Amino acid sequence: MRIALLGPVRVLDDDARQVTLGGARSRALVARLALDAGRAVPSDALIDDLLERELPRAMAHPHPWARAAAHWVDAFALTDRGDWRGGAERLAVTLSLFEDVGDRYGLAMTLMSLARVHSVEGEYGTAVAMAERAVALAAEFSAGEEVMYRSWLAGLRMRGGDQEGAAADVAAARRRVVRRAQPYSEIELLLRLADLHRRTGEVDRAERTLDRLEAFAREMSIPAEAAAGRVAAARLADQLTAGAAGRARDLLPAAVQAAFAARDPASAAEQLARLLLLEGDRAGAATALGTSRAIRGVFDRGEPELRALVSDLTARLGEREYHAAYRRGAEMPRQEALNQLAGLT
Repeated sequence: MRIALLGPVRVLDDDARQVTLGGARSRALVARLALDAGRAVPSDALIDDLLERELPRAMAHPHPWARAAAHWVDAFALTDRGDWRGGAERLAVTLSLFEDVGDRYGLAMTLMSLARVHSVEGEYGTAVAMAERAVALAAEFSAGEEVMYRSWLAGLRMRGGDQEGAAADVAAARRRVVRRAQPYSEIELLLRLADLHRRTGEVDRAERTLDRLEAFAREMSIPAEAAAGRVAAARLADQLTAGAAGRARDLLPAAVQAAFAARDPASAAEQLARLLLLEGDRAGAATALGTSRAIRGVFDRGEPELRALVSDLTARLGEREYHAAYRRGAEMPRQEALNQLAGLT
């Protein structure tokens, strides 16, 4: 097969007959793959190319909804690349655009994304207010949407220390779930419930909840990969809370894989920091926290467990040594930090 890139993109088979490619986008994809002939091209690289080419045009689209959607996609892309603040600024613009066009689904989606931003910044009140508004909007769409948004709200409440409010949200969401008709919503809520038990010191109860989740997934014939990684990450958090370093180390590879799949690898670096402290590597724990900063683009100031970890490390290492070790991770190039983390799998 030959691919001709000079002039119009053409593909010739082994008998020199031209292969029909379809439209301009198909031709652009073939051309992009041909530039790396013989090598695998990551999907992220293809997405980046598409965004670079199409987003500016979409942002200038005459229809305001198209502009709003383009800004939301750009916000996601910026955050995914570690430009947290750039993504937050883009989300603020997106919210205004969806307000202008009256798109309630877009509003709910953007409000919850912004709530997460404010939570990471430690702005708990603003985060919860935005998330509550998103839940009210989601309730207008379907029970399934309300359940997912209320679960996310519960997670934000837990991060803010409002475990009672989080429990009420989980209970309200579970009343809306028809278990057999909405199995993935049930799994989401069981994961949230397990985290709630762990954060309130009931690690054994959290583990039993995860056992129930796995049994339910088998009963419903849900593919193992749909829940296994998230369960491993939840069990890792349980073992870290219980101080079981050996078991936590065994669970770490699957938890790292789950974090990459969820496009939140910084969370795996944070769990690694907790594990390294349990294992006695205080400087390594501080560096791992810095690595989470290098990956996400900002340190998660809204997570009380991380704040407690920073205080513990500072007390054990001294402020100067802690900051030196943290900077070793924080100043690492993002791709190098990602590669190091991926090596743990």
